[in-house]
Amino acid sequence: MAEIVGCDHKTVKTHLLRHAEGQPVWRASVADPYREVIGAKFEATAGRITAKALLRTVKAAGYAGSARTLRRAVAEERARWQTSQRRRVYRPWSSAPGDVLMVDWGHVGKVQTAAGLRPLSVFCAVLGWSRYRFVLFATSQRFATLASCLAACFEHLDGVPARVLFDNAETVTTSFVAGQPVLNPDLVRLAAHYPFTPVTAAAADPESKGKVEALVRYVKSDCMPAEGFASLDAANCWGRVWMDDANAAVHPETRAVPVERLAVERPLLRPLRERPVVASGAGLTSAPRCGWRVPGTRSRRTSSADGWRCRSPATRSECTTRARRWPCTRSRPPVGRRSMRPITRRCRPPGCVRCAR
Repeated sequence: MAEIVGCDHKTVKTHLLRHAEGQPVWRASVADPYREVIGAKFEATAGRITAKALLRTVKAAGYAGSARTLRRAVAEERARWQTSQRRRVYRPWSSAPGDVLMVDWGHVGKVQTAAGLRPLSVFCAVLGWSRYRFVLFATSQRFATLASCLAACFEHLDGVPARVLFDNAETVTTSFVAGQPVLNPDLVRLAAHYPFTPVTAAAADPESKGKVEALVRYVKSDCMPAEGFASLDAANCWGRVWMDDANAAVHPETRAVPVERLAVERPLLRPLRERPVVASGAGLTSAPRCGWRVPGTRSRRTSSADGWRCRSPATRSECTTRARRWPCTRSRPPVGRRSMRPITRRCRPPGCVRCAR
């Protein structure tokens, strides 16, 4: 037994003898008489009190032990208090057909691109009723990429659900007012275009969207190839094959095939519209797949299966030339928002004629 528990055999013998005689196996701590005081302080401060602050209180009550012993007692009391606060009632939740789509992001390593090694993210979406799963890989989690992934998901489903459930990422929630989330204006415009109702989960509560959290966890840990992906296209090719296999199998909870349930749910989805033009907050339209920008008044963009592209017949070099007509923020036309960065006498690159004065 000593080898199993990893201690000396005399220690095991002492504990066995104490247990046989009815004595307590563990000796009492000098902090035990003050457990009620520690618990009361945790309840009064909602668990935000520290052992250093409690030391003054218990010493005034007669505590003669060390600070280390008190820290052990406080750690045990904090674990007990946090366990009691996590108690919640779990009930089966099922949405109506065509009601809700839950989406989330997950980090799945890195991938080699033309611009170098980039972090690889996976966009996951689950329909609440049919449990149909959708995955798409990307090298960014910005709003333009989120809008592109949402559009690809809607096109894959051939319809738009009534609600889309997000977490409180910066691309979704900009701030909180009186405990209520303030949605990103770009997301509100995107929701008005398709249309759908954006809904956010409770803050710091991933269990409120557990269906998509389980999908992200499953993709990251169980079904991802151990060697990773050679490119972004290879990752999305693997994702399409995985979606076909996963949605054609019987779901362990609903005991039904998601593809068959999607055929029943699809007539209840809202009609699909064309992809909108997405503009960044600085008044510049941006392409998430390539790192160049063009002023919004000089080019128009639409989206395709490969990302947002310029509608005009101009090539990438011509668009880059257009962008260089305004080489700095001082000489660009006003976009309705002043930059937080102070304007210097010279800009980059140093060959700007307008900023040399």
